[in-house]
Amino acid sequence: MRVLVTGATGFVGGALVAALREHQHDVRALVRSRPRAEGLVAQGVELTLGEVGDRQALADAVGGVQAVVHLAGLLAEPHPGDFIRVNVEGTRNVVEAAEAAGVERLVFVSSVSASGPSPTGAPLTETQPSSPASAYGRSKADAERLVRAHGERLPYTIVRPPVVYGPGDRKLLPLFKLARLGVLPSAGAGTERVSLVHVRDLAVGIAAALEHPAAARDTFFLADPDAPSLRELLRTIGLAAGADVHVLPLPPAAVFGAALLTETLGRLVRRTPMFNSDLIADLVGHSWVCSPDHAREVLGFETKIGWREGLRDAAGWYLAQSLVE
Repeated sequence: MRVLVTGATGFVGGALVAALREHQHDVRALVRSRPRAEGLVAQGVELTLGEVGDRQALADAVGGVQAVVHLAGLLAEPHPGDFIRVNVEGTRNVVEAAEAAGVERLVFVSSVSASGPSPTGAPLTETQPSSPASAYGRSKADAERLVRAHGERLPYTIVRPPVVYGPGDRKLLPLFKLARLGVLPSAGAGTERVSLVHVRDLAVGIAAALEHPAAARDTFFLADPDAPSLRELLRTIGLAAGADVHVLPLPPAAVFGAALLTETLGRLVRRTPMFNSDLIADLVGHSWVCSPDHAREVLGFETKIGWREGLRDAAGWYLAQSLVE
């Protein structure tokens, strides 16, 4: 089938395009800039210029496609209201364009942040009520509600990945850099557990959600079934980076203070830091564990890359790109 992908030039988008092409789908990508999308053209991807805030560009982009995968969104908020403008209203624009064009399936890539943390440390399931802890999570939960509201006329599937990592990722890079110094900070006790998914496993899972008839009007967590503690994760990052690290627990107040300082400095240089108070609201003191059981039962989803092997994979890419020394 012909599939429109938003966010195709991003970290997850690149892996998804490769997976869709391997599954013999024709891919069209909505991109803001052709120069940034040269790698997609080399894979035989058709480009259409625009962004999720441009309704006419979206109307043009969905013409002649059978499915849409909506990946585009903001992880950090450069200006107040940007989460609503991009993650919520942008999703509304995509949904309305897809519905008007009569597409056969919309896959919305949300986040475990839309669900909120695991209140007891037990794995979250798709049937539990959402209780997001951050502005980012609330924007994703609001976007999910928008998608479901159109479900009568637009067959949709929602996927919620946890922490996504692997070659090409930049979010975990600071931890690998710090690990080379022999120490990694832990926000909290370090006993909190966290689910992860390698980007290649996630891409295959999204493709399965797109293709499987039983996935329509359903929601899935796509995650590695093995969720390490934060302390175990940080120590393994150190080993992957070639260092035996000491995990340093920090009081939550100190972590919030550091995040606020980073935000202030970011505003001065007009850059949005990934380490910010909204991210810390998601992380501090919480376990973030989700169950992939429903995805395995319905989609046949099975992760192929364990998180220890995957972290070594990511570290190898960082070293090959000279991103860590």
